[in-house]
Amino acid sequence: MTTIKNIAALAVCAALAAGTIVHAETLTCPVTKLSIASPKAAVGKSTYKHKTYYFCTSNCKMLFDKNPAKFAGKSH
Repeated sequence: MTTIKNIAALAVCAALAAGTIVHAETLTCPVTKLSIASPKAAVGKSTYKHKTYYFCTSNCKMLFDKNPAKFAGKSH
């Protein structure tokens, strides 16, 4: 028997497979702490210690890249 929960789960799986849901958790700029809708909406990104960080402005990316340890791990 198909239930509403099963249908909803299938819809989420289909969206993930199609790429319409890119990131399940909320993205936050580690510099300003502002929310970013998706990786595609971010102005830039950097990788530090095997983690990707997304930025709301190019200035935030520049500040992060100069001193990533200052901002890393503070985005959530």
